[in-house]
Amino acid sequence: MMAERVRPILPLHGHAVRSDSRNVADRQIGHLHVEMRCSTTAGHLMGIFRTMGGTISLTRTSIVPNHPSSLGARVVPGMYTVAEGYPGCAACGALGYFQCSNCRTVSCWNGAPVSWCAACGARPVIDGSITAIAAADGG
Repeated sequence: MMAERVRPILPLHGHAVRSDSRNVADRQIGHLHVEMRCSTTAGHLMGIFRTMGGTISLTRTSIVPNHPSSLGARVVPGMYTVAEGYPGCAACGALGYFQCSNCRTVSCWNGAPVSWCAACGARPVIDGSITAIAAADGG
């Protein structure tokens, strides 16, 4: 089976992530909560994102002991990155994240060229950028 390409995000240290979205820098989104999975432990995570310098940045994750009930989600387009000082995945310490092109789940990522999606089992090749994520809430 050929590996599928997905969208990764690693700390960019001052470099912008390109996006097709318009006017993201003009909106103040506040905080977004995104259901995530750890690609090492398969555990459930909650990612906290916020607008920083015109990008939507992952600032931290927390381990969710019990899978949250299906939260209402809205798709939030933007330029996604990792905030400076991001401490890494709360479960495994990975410093990046990717969005599975098969099931759209956001998972932590350790920088390897091929990863594993804990939600659907895909083993995608990591490539590209994230331009929209389904957030559980935000404002």
